[in-house]
Amino acid sequence: MFIQHLSKKVTLPHLELLAALMGTRLLKYFCEEVDIQPSAATLWTDSKITLSWIRSDPNKWKTFVCNRTTEILQYTSPAQWRHCPGTQKPADHLSRGILPSKLSNLKNWWYGPDWLTQEPSFWPSEDLTSYEQLKTDNEARKPLMQSLYVETTNPVIDITHFSSYTKLLRVTAWILRFLHICRNEQRFLFELTVEELLKTKDYWILTVQQQCFHAEMEALRNNRPLPTASKIARFNPFLKNNQIRLGGRLQFVPLSADFRHPLLLKGNHPFVLLLIKNMHVRLHHLGTGIVLYELRSDFCILRGRQAIKKVLHKCLPCKLPKLKWENQIEGLLPSERVTPSVPFSTTGIDFAGPLYVRNKSPSDAAYIALFTCATTRALHIELVSDLSTDKFLLALLRFVGRRGLPCTINTDNATTFHAANKELILLWKVITSEKIQQFYAHNAKYRRSHLADSNHNLYSSMKPHSQKRASIYRYQQPDINLLCFEKSQHCT
Repeated sequence: MFIQHLSKKVTLPHLELLAALMGTRLLKYFCEEVDIQPSAATLWTDSKITLSWIRSDPNKWKTFVCNRTTEILQYTSPAQWRHCPGTQKPADHLSRGILPSKLSNLKNWWYGPDWLTQEPSFWPSEDLTSYEQLKTDNEARKPLMQSLYVETTNPVIDITHFSSYTKLLRVTAWILRFLHICRNEQRFLFELTVEELLKTKDYWILTVQQQCFHAEMEALRNNRPLPTASKIARFNPFLKNNQIRLGGRLQFVPLSADFRHPLLLKGNHPFVLLLIKNMHVRLHHLGTGIVLYELRSDFCILRGRQAIKKVLHKCLPCKLPKLKWENQIEGLLPSERVTPSVPFSTTGIDFAGPLYVRNKSPSDAAYIALFTCATTRALHIELVSDLSTDKFLLALLRFVGRRGLPCTINTDNATTFHAANKELILLWKVITSEKIQQFYAHNAKYRRSHLADSNHNLYSSMKPHSQKRASIYRYQQPDINLLCFEKSQHCT
């Protein structure tokens, strides 16, 4: 509900704007009750001035119009608002007065205009005349004119806080866009464009030249000779687009203008160091000569080779391959490794994988059980469908049936091996009888097994060798990633 003071004059366009605001609030209430989207609605008004206010930036108008158009645009978009001629507006019949007897037979009141049921292309189109344009301009805010001229070479941000050339350009581009919006009252809701990034790059190049060649730039602008102590006087520089370029002796070479007259930069500036680092990474960490060649197509960097070496000296990926590795003294071999014995008398067990096994069903994951002989370094492979204790015991049973019962088994502290150890101890307690003991006494030595620590000398020396051999076999065999269990039994 709107309450106006009697002493304050309310114009007709303001009342039309209030009517549009009431329609917006009614649309919001209706959509919330029936649970539909407000964007599917079309709102009509016969005031072209109201349409002009709604379709413009609310901050452009004075307080009264600004507050109400802002609320309207919170729930609707300018594209939802259309113009209805006053002669065809159904509500005008009541506002101008009509007898109830005529209202019952008035088709325009009950069904709306005839074009409302047709395609949107047949709907009336509005044309903002000079009169409505003048009315809307009366509600525009008066711009505050302020002249300010500041000449400085300080950039908008501190470049020393950045270690990435790309991030520096993007952050600077966002700042420059913000300054442009503040000056021109325009809004950009899309991502940074190529033009904005190129302008940002030119901005930093100009900043570097103003900071490093300030006296030379002032002399070139005023058509004066360069200072005697200038470091770039021998290059015959000139200004182009307010940037210092190299004159040189290649004016008649059939190459591009940027290659014949590159931009002059100083090698010790932070921006130039970030530029060199970015080019070095783009070239996949190549050497000084190639980086310098690529930069010379656009820039002439004073003491460029020294600047590139300075950047490459701090590049961590380039320093790692050049590091000297310390020679570790190898430890003594365990006695089980050097004592002659039957193959697989001392065995180490570990898992590798996963692999993908081809079966009747879709491809399933499987693992490799590696049995390594500590003395001969022979390798026995068994394929298991998972890492459960039952599957490991079955693989151990197949290994024993083929290679014989080992004297010592070394494993790491995996949960599968711990559970298998408990199962074997329980089995041993069950089957210990006089006949079984007599059988083992006449057929084999006393068998023992233990769980070795992952840092145990014997186990740690056997594990890498077995895993390496398993990986070599895996990639040498065709289609090794899709083996069937029958074929895997021959991978020994």
